[in-house]
Amino acid sequence: MRTIGLDLGTTTTSAAALDLSENRQLAARTEPGAGMFASGRPWEQLRDPDAMAEQARRMLDSLLDEFGPVDAIGLTGQMHGMAYLDADGRAVS
Repeated sequence: MRTIGLDLGTTTTSAAALDLSENRQLAARTEPGAGMFASGRPWEQLRDPDAMAEQARRMLDSLLDEFGPVDAIGLTGQMHGMAYLDADGRAVS
């Protein structure tokens, strides 16, 4: 059973491909988070949700091209993240 895990973290985006039937990691990749920008507040870090999604798609597609098809994909997100959406489901924050 092959799986892919994606983590859209606060500062990085990570992806891993695993073969659970053989109990081994096939690949692991971590990149600095896409779409980071300053808010003007020293305690606040912001990321563009569209840039995050594009980065995750690109990393997922790369692993699927190399190790697909897979049986499952797991996704986790930011612990303290929030995105506001408009009526059409587009990110506006």
